[in-house]
Amino acid sequence: HRFSIAIVGDSQEDALQVAKDIVAYDSRGCMAPVVVFCIGKANHLAIQLHKMLKELEMSNPLGTSDPYLGPEIRRRIGLAVQSQDSVHLERTLNKTWGVIQLPPKHCTWTALPRLVSVVGVSSPEEFANLLIDWQDTLSTIGCGPTVDRDIWIPTLHSKPRICNVGAMQFPPFTRLHDGIPMWPDVLKNNSSFE
Repeated sequence: HRFSIAIVGDSQEDALQVAKDIVAYDSRGCMAPVVVFCIGKANHLAIQLHKMLKELEMSNPLGTSDPYLGPEIRRRIGLAVQSQDSVHLERTLNKTWGVIQLPPKHCTWTALPRLVSVVGVSSPEEFANLLIDWQDTLSTIGCGPTVDRDIWIPTLHSKPRICNVGAMQFPPFTRLHDGIPMWPDVLKNNSSFE
C-alpha cells in the first residue's frame, strides 16, 4: 500500500486546495494526503484548513466511518492534545473529523476519514529526512503554489507523482497510480504522463 502527502504554505488558498483533496473520497483514496506538511505557520494552516473543511462539509458531508477506526482516531487526537491549540475537530453522534497538528516525530503515514495531520517543517533537509525511509511507499506529493519544488522536493529514487494540491485525486483516469499507468492503453501514446 502506498500513501500520499502534501507540502504547502499557510495561506487560505493552500488550505482550500488541500481541503479539496481531503474531501474527495473522504481521504480514502491513496492519492489523498495522509500528512500535510507546512513550510509556514503550521497552526495558522491548521485553522485555515479546518475552516475550509467545515465549508466543504456543507456540500460534501463525510460518509460513514468504520467503527474499527475509533481507537486510531482517539490515539491520533491524544498525540495532538499534548500541545496547546493543536486540535480543531467537529463531532457528531457517530462522526469525528477535522485537523490535528502534530510534531514531526508523531507523523503517522495512514489516512483517517477527513482527520488530517498538519506537521510543520522548518527546512528542506528536515522534510527530506522525514521522507527518506518512506520513499518506496510514496504515491503522490501535492505541492502548494508557494512551494518552490526545486528547493523543497527531495530527489527520491522511487519517483512519486508530483502535482499541485487540489489535483492530487484528479484527474480520475489518465494519470499514474503508484508509479504505473492506471489505464495502460489510454496512456500508451500520451508521453506527458510517463
